[in-house]
Amino acid sequence: MIELARSAGDILHVRTKDESYGRCQCGCGMLTTIAARTDRRKGYIKGQPTKYVHGHSRKGKACSPEHREKISRGTTGHQKSRQHREALSLSLKGKGKGETNPGWKGEDAGYIAIHEWVRRNKTRTGRCSNCGKSGRTEWSNVAHSYRRELADYGELCHQCHHRYDVTNGLILPLHQRR
Repeated sequence: MIELARSAGDILHVRTKDESYGRCQCGCGMLTTIAARTDRRKGYIKGQPTKYVHGHSRKGKACSPEHREKISRGTTGHQKSRQHREALSLSLKGKGKGETNPGWKGEDAGYIAIHEWVRRNKTRTGRCSNCGKSGRTEWSNVAHSYRRELADYGELCHQCHHRYDVTNGLILPLHQRR
């Protein structure tokens, strides 16, 4: 079968393929245009017909009542048993967390990542280990090496943490900052 694909009245290409080749996949059956260039995002291949006529798509198309019934029958009553859910839960526990995560950097992790790791893995008492004041506390890195060692982090109140960092030369006192 030979047909001409038209766009705005201009003949673009002569097609000699089967009935579905070069037809809009939305269901209208109109001839589509030939892709001028490859666009992987849209699925275009240069020299091949596009999947849809410009402005057409399957998005928002209603399913036929028969198709809806098939979907309903296929999913109805297929709940996983409690044993199956528990087995799935056990098999997935710990997957992708900590060292099993493919993005794990270990000692090469940054400042924020290591502090988040400490926050998740060390329990806070709410009492400053320096002055004994209870309330809001912060994790302070004692050796200032920022490694994954929980013993290297102490719980200090904000005032003691600031004082500790100033005396060790890690930050400037407030009156010298500009």
